[in-house]
Amino acid sequence: MNNFLIQAWNAKVSVHDTVYHLGDFAMSKPENYLLHLNGQIYLIPGNHDRVEVFLNLTKTSNGKIIVLPELQRTKIAGQNLTLCHYAMRIWDKSHHGAWNLFGHSHGTFKPEGKQMDVGVDTTPSYSPYSFNEIVEIMDSKPQAEAIDHHGRDRG
Repeated sequence: MNNFLIQAWNAKVSVHDTVYHLGDFAMSKPENYLLHLNGQIYLIPGNHDRVEVFLNLTKTSNGKIIVLPELQRTKIAGQNLTLCHYAMRIWDKSHHGAWNLFGHSHGTFKPEGKQMDVGVDTTPSYSPYSFNEIVEIMDSKPQAEAIDHHGRDRG
């Protein structure tokens, strides 16, 4: 299984690509896999990742892996993103077209609005999604409904 996942990753990811991995990278000994994977990896830790192991790997990986906070807001190609291991119901700018990309749920959690489980086990090839693939999927999703969380409509 591990060799299959490495091959699926490398068939999709070039050595020059950047990958945001949204947690649960490896149940044990991530160093056994990391050096075999193409691309630079930004890891947002999941519940099965031992952060101290990854922080030690950042020192020896020559920039191949960078550990990010558990919640990362960023912008790629003008698109606002909230990246984390767990799905959220409301995220920064969710009602203004921002996306929430997450892992953890192995395709079992029903996303709402511009939200997507990007775990490799949600793809037939078990390879990471490209940004263009995510854009295509998100284009077909409705924007999240606005929620009055300030109580203005509560009478």
